[in-house]
Amino acid sequence: MNRNLPQCDRPTIDELLAAASGLWLSILVAAGLPERYLDGKGHPCIKCGGRDRFAAWRDVDDRGAVHCRRCFTRGTDPKPGDGLASIRWAMDINTADACEWLADQLGITGTSAKQAEPRPVVRSIRLEPSPSVAPDSFSDLAGRCFSLMRPDWWERLADRLNLPAAVLIRLRVGWFAEQNATTWPMVDATGTVIGIRLRCCP
Repeated sequence: MNRNLPQCDRPTIDELLAAASGLWLSILVAAGLPERYLDGKGHPCIKCGGRDRFAAWRDVDDRGAVHCRRCFTRGTDPKPGDGLASIRWAMDINTADACEWLADQLGITGTSAKQAEPRPVVRSIRLEPSPSVAPDSFSDLAGRCFSLMRPDWWERLADRLNLPAAVLIRLRVGWFAEQNATTWPMVDATGTVIGIRLRCCP
């Protein structure tokens, strides 16, 4: 979103949530939630582990709501209820940064989110485990891709996603030259890399 716009020209939270309705699955995946965890069933929490304490609400694509019975529940800040809260929790950012990141994902640059044409989040390719792939292969690949990132690339990517570079580094986002794409490791409750999502420029 254009940071030079006056505050009154920025879309409201309600406008952002309305614009994102029906797109939340892709948005939450872009925010770092594994796609397979958004099926409404219990899964390990990406932040505090467990066995099945994390789940998405049945209307997650419309509302964006997910929760964890331990670290993202009624008594936490933020508390679950909508996609903006889910972004804040998943990415560990404040409301203002979450709004700017969401506006960028939606391609909103004007005065009203309702007038904006949603932009596809990304084209993504998931590298699935297979019997012929050793469990450590994904971890090794993620490490190699992470080591290929350069400081100026971190800054460019952070600016594009409206995220602090430190968040991308914490997520160990890397670069896969063969696909001309950034790599986003997906981990299980123990921190083991079980897949890699490639995010390609649209």
